[in-house]
Amino acid sequence: MKTKTLELTKTELNYMLNLVYENIREGWYYGNKKQFEKMRSKLLNKLLELHDDSILSEVRSTNGMD
Repeated sequence: MKTKTLELTKTELNYMLNLVYENIREGWYYGNKKQFEKMRSKLLNKLLELHDDSILSEVRSTNGMD
């Protein structure tokens, strides 16, 4: 599978997470439900991983741990 790198600001990352959460809350999907939910789950996990990393790095820099 071909992958691409994308840089997001913290605000953009939070926005993307909110879109996915809203999508889940509403039960929205497109096409094959099982495939869509699998893809959405993978995307959510990647976004959460990035979100955790950005919070950790913010805490480290705030506390002089860089």
